[in-house]
Amino acid sequence: MVELMATEIAISTLFGKVYFLLVDELKRRHLPFISLKPGDPIPVSIKVVLTSQEEVKLFTHVNVLAYTERADPSAVVDMATMILLSKSSFRELSIGIDPGKTIGVALLGDGIILRTEKRRRAEEVIADISRFLRSFKADKLVIRVGNGSTEYHRHIIKKIEDNLPRDVVLELVDEKGTNRTPKNRSRPISLDEKPAIRIAEKRGKTLRS
Repeated sequence: MVELMATEIAISTLFGKVYFLLVDELKRRHLPFISLKPGDPIPVSIKVVLTSQEEVKLFTHVNVLAYTERADPSAVVDMATMILLSKSSFRELSIGIDPGKTIGVALLGDGIILRTEKRRRAEEVIADISRFLRSFKADKLVIRVGNGSTEYHRHIIKKIEDNLPRDVVLELVDEKGTNRTPKNRSRPISLDEKPAIRIAEKRGKTLRS
């Protein structure tokens, strides 16, 4: 869900399953892309080509990323994201968590929206955070949990404290005002995404540092 409007990603593969998985992940993040066949001319505006492991040798483009069988397509798209942003790391990764029966999760890198998720269980949120840590490097990681529901936020905080590294900064954020639309966004933000993004942006009370 990187805030980019130009089409800078191409998917080029003859493998139907690979194409479907990559398209699904890009659409889920609202990332524009074009579809090509191997051998088609690649427009100069394209910065990243996504393809299969079997076809990667067919390309001479400077940035070709291969999806490997049974891998998580989100990992390939995360790598593409870093190329599009011309970054190898961030100063700060902030993760906003909106607790409730449905848990909203938002990942921001130096204020740029990278990922949003909706989960049903705290364990899924912990798995998301672990994936974020593998995919994105940063000098500082802050996890911000909304305080809207005491029962839910206490459960999430306990899971974070039990399962994540001690160097992760943990904050409890006042949820007042988190339903307002985040500023300076290049695309519409859904109602489900708003609170978690705003929580990630808002400083809270430090619980662990």
